[in-house]
Amino acid sequence: MVDSTLYAANPDNTNWKQVGTGTQAKKGTHAEISAYNEGKPKSKSNVLMFIQDGAPCEECHPKFRELSRAGTESFIFCVTGAGYVVHLDLANGDKIGGMHAPMTSTSANTKHLNQIIMNKWYKLDADHIPAVIYYHAGSVFLDAKPINFPAHPALLAGYG
Repeated sequence: MVDSTLYAANPDNTNWKQVGTGTQAKKGTHAEISAYNEGKPKSKSNVLMFIQDGAPCEECHPKFRELSRAGTESFIFCVTGAGYVVHLDLANGDKIGGMHAPMTSTSANTKHLNQIIMNKWYKLDADHIPAVIYYHAGSVFLDAKPINFPAHPALLAGYG
């Protein structure tokens, strides 16, 4: 079960306002989609932030990637729960930053990166929580804010 709360930036980008919530109560329902469908009509913001206890699943991930592709919406997911995977396509521009990226070029780190490239996912563990995932211009960034990400308020306490 996943719980998600959606926040939108206020017009002057000084703080976040809660605009939606969602819970994955049963198979086929998705917390972040429910929160988005409830909250998006209430906001004019082009940056939306989700606080949730799991990364977007293999069904929600492509939806948010596609919604961000046009460049009119960008998303931030602040993930509080470990054990979920973050879907990444490193060969096509997705990025890993900070505490998730291997820090040296040892063979173990090369093997790790090759595994991510082959599987197109990165599993979050307890040492990597909280994690922040950005969806912007059709790409996904794990703990690496895109350089041209739209202006938005600071993330809530405890997040990157």
